[in-house]
Amino acid sequence: MALKASFFSGMKDKTLPCRIRECKNTWVWSGEEQVRWMRDNREGAPQRMCPSCFVKFNELEDMQIPCSREGCTNTWTWTKSARLGAAKRGHTEPPHGRLCESCANEAKDIESREVRCRVKGCTNTWTLAGKEILASDGKTPSRMCDACYEKYRGFKNRHVPCRIEGCENSWEWTRGMQLESAAKGKSGPPRRMCERCTEIFNSLEDVELPCRVNVCDNTWWWPKFAQIEARLKGEDAPGRMCERCHALYKDLKDKTLKCRVPGCKETVHWSRWMQLEGKLKGKTKSPRRMCATCQEKVAEYAPKEVACKHDGCENTWTWSPEMQLGSVLRGFGAEKPPVRMCDECHQFMEEAKTEKLQCGSCGKEIVWTKEHQLHVKLGVWTKPSLCSDCISKKV
Repeated sequence: MALKASFFSGMKDKTLPCRIRECKNTWVWSGEEQVRWMRDNREGAPQRMCPSCFVKFNELEDMQIPCSREGCTNTWTWTKSARLGAAKRGHTEPPHGRLCESCANEAKDIESREVRCRVKGCTNTWTLAGKEILASDGKTPSRMCDACYEKYRGFKNRHVPCRIEGCENSWEWTRGMQLESAAKGKSGPPRRMCERCTEIFNSLEDVELPCRVNVCDNTWWWPKFAQIEARLKGEDAPGRMCERCHALYKDLKDKTLKCRVPGCKETVHWSRWMQLEGKLKGKTKSPRRMCATCQEKVAEYAPKEVACKHDGCENTWTWSPEMQLGSVLRGFGAEKPPVRMCDECHQFMEEAKTEKLQCGSCGKEIVWTKEHQLHVKLGVWTKPSLCSDCISKKV
């Protein structure tokens, strides 16, 4: 007996958790109470509240809450323990969807059914119990499956930078949004605007602006997103091509052309932009341009008036600086001009046509060339009336 008394007298106090699940406090189970507990042949440890919860528990009273089933006038009891647990979770209002005892018994005969998870992209289901079917009056509530709910609890709301370039604000990526994104197999946050940019976006309209290519009459649309970015940067509307010009521009490539001055071996850069403008103007051939070197050298020469090559013509033609430069580059020099006709004679030769005359003596056909006609016009020759054979006989 002395040994047994000595064993019980040596028992130490124990610190045990509060019986209210939501409470993190503890209570002390003294050694003396443990001895009495063991003498009564009880196993385990008693379930008790911490002193703080016990005080609050005594301040509370059971509440009668109306049954959640529509049309039912009965109530169910929200006990003091349940109220205390709810208060620890930060809830002061009674839970929704509870049935009275009568309705709860009736709900036991209603078969539960599987309902698809509310999270978009999730194919799982959750079980809608009979009591919930009865309480919702046949309406199916929207709820997550167990797997999604566990993931949901692991997420935290995040602040994500605004998608508009130049904006330093952010938008809140909620846990629900993150869960839906994960269900769809996406890892990162979507690109969205902050609240301020969204308000600006909703106040704007897409704007139609003229194509930046001067010779084009088409337009392009400046979207609202781009307008917000430009506004934040303090910029005006950009100069852009229309859809047609952009498609043409993509297919073009910069080209290298020969210098238009004869004898020059250098080249000229013909950019895509120049080609595009030429296409829009209906031009199909590449332009004739001088290289940079020839543009400098041609300034050293002055235009010269040269007499027309045809006798009897008093007109002149202009030997341009470019022609003189070409003559120099080909090794002919710029002192002796080439033999050429004036513009008036050239025009006559372009418009005139070779004619066929009849010999006034033998009736033979005489070919009257354009150049012969020009000489007659200039007064150097006369219009032929006899063929060459008749002229020879006459001589």
